[in-house]
Amino acid sequence: MNISIPKSIIFFVTVLVFFGLAPVLAHAVDVTKPDTLGLADEGMSKDSYDRGTIEKIIHESEMQELGETVLNQQAELLINSGSDVGKKVIIDYQVRGSFLEDKKLFPGQEVVVNKNETPEGVHYYVSEVFRLRAIAWLLALFFALTIFLTGRRGIMALVGLGVTMMIIGWYIVPHITRGENPLVVCLIGTSLIASSSLFLAHGFNRRTTLAFISSVITIGISLFISVGAVSWVHLFGLGSEEAYYLQYAPVGTINMRGLLLGGIIIGVMGVLDDVTTAQVATVGELKAANPKLSARELYRRANLVGREHIVSLVNTLVLAYVGASFPLLLLFTTFGTPWWVTMNTELISEELVRTIIGSLALVTAVPLTTLIAAYSYGRVKNFETI
Repeated sequence: MNISIPKSIIFFVTVLVFFGLAPVLAHAVDVTKPDTLGLADEGMSKDSYDRGTIEKIIHESEMQELGETVLNQQAELLINSGSDVGKKVIIDYQVRGSFLEDKKLFPGQEVVVNKNETPEGVHYYVSEVFRLRAIAWLLALFFALTIFLTGRRGIMALVGLGVTMMIIGWYIVPHITRGENPLVVCLIGTSLIASSSLFLAHGFNRRTTLAFISSVITIGISLFISVGAVSWVHLFGLGSEEAYYLQYAPVGTINMRGLLLGGIIIGVMGVLDDVTTAQVATVGELKAANPKLSARELYRRANLVGREHIVSLVNTLVLAYVGASFPLLLLFTTFGTPWWVTMNTELISEELVRTIIGSLALVTAVPLTTLIAAYSYGRVKNFETI
């Protein structure tokens, strides 16, 4: 039974989400107790992080250092969270390089305060601008626009997104940091994401079931290709600076190659969610338009649509990965490194392998999904059973 939701209600819910959810999200990022790093043992330094607001700028000056403009500021800061809430401190702040006017502090600005405790005393520093409140408003705008344009289906899609983030934050990340095999953890997590977010977003029906089956099979194929490709190209998951430092993080031993493979599989799942559901829907709509179409004819016609999907998505996938690593690519080029040396570095090779495997998964998923859907819908004699 289809339930039609009046547009007036959808509009009301959209406004409520935007003007109601944003303040809630902004409040949710408030720090109720400081995040602490370091050791609390006597004689050791300890770092903690709170939020603060710039009350006023006491002094500001510019100077030239090594041919670069340096801005120095001294400001009075009010701490808004943690054990020092309500305390006013004087901090020194320095920025250099480009965007000096945008980077400098101003009264009323929210910042992240680093409190460094040492045997010699306590020092306060501004480490970052506090950005989460603005991000919360952007997130609320995304939620509201999604609900306004898609109605009830959009709400369920956002619920599915929430489940996905919960699985990543509460299952995948904690289990990996405890030293468990990242590939196994990511496979289990990906399966949970596929089986929950897909059905929440698209409903429990034939289409979603066929898309889920196609996704699982394609992930299995992608895993086989990924293991062989990573070994063949001699990748170890150490291409980025973050991966290097992760080896020395205060957590259990992490298998970096397994982490690379797990990340590839999660990325593949992101591609498949769109492809499999779209292809199954294409076959279903063809059958709805002409119930007399055979499985062979359904496959042929839907595959023509799928080919166009492949062409557009492969380009999108490549551009997405290039955009993510674009500053690094420019950095290599600026210092005159030969292009083949740049492409051969482990960092760039990792991104190339991710792109290629994601594209292979896409190319495989389209005909596979179309075949499964055409076989299933081709056997349907009565359209009402679709």
